[in-house]
Amino acid sequence: MHKVNFNEYFGIQDLDTDHINIPLDEDLKAFICPYQIFNSSHPTASQVKARHDVFFKYVITDLINPKSEKKAITFLANLSEPNEYHLGYSKSNKGKGIAKEKASNIYTSLSDHIFVKNNITITHEARHILLNVEGIGQDNMSDIISDIAKDIFAEFTLNQCKKYGITTEPYKVKYFCQENFIWKVKEMHLPYYKGKPIILLPKSILSNSRSYPERFNYHCCVNNIVPKIQKRELHIDNHNDYIKQYKTQEKVLHNKVFKDFKKPKGSLYLFIQEYPNSLLEFDEYVKYNLPCYSEIS
Repeated sequence: MHKVNFNEYFGIQDLDTDHINIPLDEDLKAFICPYQIFNSSHPTASQVKARHDVFFKYVITDLINPKSEKKAITFLANLSEPNEYHLGYSKSNKGKGIAKEKASNIYTSLSDHIFVKNNITITHEARHILLNVEGIGQDNMSDIISDIAKDIFAEFTLNQCKKYGITTEPYKVKYFCQENFIWKVKEMHLPYYKGKPIILLPKSILSNSRSYPERFNYHCCVNNIVPKIQKRELHIDNHNDYIKQYKTQEKVLHNKVFKDFKKPKGSLYLFIQEYPNSLLEFDEYVKYNLPCYSEIS
């Protein structure tokens, strides 16, 4: 059966559109990515970054405390798994967005994290929450950003429709208002397919499925632990287990170091504490080594 995509259905001939060309009868396995948002120069990315920074700072500084738990969960339960974007996993997963039960889990994950308890502000940034807070994975983070910035993405969609002469119809969009920290609804105009609204996204803020905690683990092991083993500076008795001797030189076995020293997501803060530059270095690594979805699809 032929699968219809957005550009085909609406007659777009441009092979290099600003938006991702989504399928219309299923979901594309791609995710809104805070690392790509951070690194993108796209004007929509700048707006979205400002929005999610305010959102997470508000949640963590104003709502993550025992007195505000009920308010926090009610607030987070406004998040869902939006269908307008045609992104994520298969349709069998639809409906498993952030309802009250999941909102409660996210509240617990944030409130239990040592950086949140100590008011360390890196947890106000979406990419760092994705990296080291249990309970918020790539799909959840994508859903959160798609909800809180839905008006921004709807405006981007409308501009694309104007560019390509696509008819739009009214649709009520719910979004997070960063000026007064509440959820608002406003009428905007979107394209429709089979009676359902569509929201488009810039290519530059998407990624494929990937594990940032695993990559950060490997980054820390190779850039921090390997040199210590090579110099016999690590406080272990078995340095030689990680070193292979060649005729003219010795080489540290990176994969063995990674296997033995990597940490679970909930303990990555220990790497961050021990190696304060690791987050900045990882930002640079992502920028130059992990391209957005359109470049790798």
